[in-house]
Amino acid sequence: MNESHKEICENIYKLSRHMLKELGKVPPGFFVIKEGAVILLQLPKQLDEIKDDDQFKRACFQTAQIAYEQLKGEALVHITEAWTVEGSKELDNYKGRPSEHPDRKASVILLYIGASGERSAFSANLVQMTDSNERTLEEGKWLNITQMPSEVGEIPCHSYLQ
Repeated sequence: MNESHKEICENIYKLSRHMLKELGKVPPGFFVIKEGAVILLQLPKQLDEIKDDDQFKRACFQTAQIAYEQLKGEALVHITEAWTVEGSKELDNYKGRPSEHPDRKASVILLYIGASGERSAFSANLVQMTDSNERTLEEGKWLNITQMPSEVGEIPCHSYLQ
């Protein structure tokens, strides 16, 4: 990822911090980076009719990928709240979803896919404030990616974020 794209991703993450403060959540979003511009993709309302969570996520990614290709973008960025589990080799045998793991953490994940297939992710854990209903984000970190969620069957909690 070049420095310009990294800066754009970090600005999208900063926007998510603001949205969390103002809205109490980080709405999922897809962005295309093209010639230094950031294009927010508005997904079709028909996707809201899909009730199965896995099918909905898959359809959103496929729709964003089609838009990205039609726009001839340089990179596709997705940001969302998600359950994550950080761990070690013991997780290799875990077959459930991150939301079912006892050591799960609520996080904000930013996925970056470059035109050459390069992949990066930025992850920051959500923290519930003890004295209020507000949530805030810890400092995040860039992670390496070995597989994207759409490439794995039962999305394991750690296989694509290492």
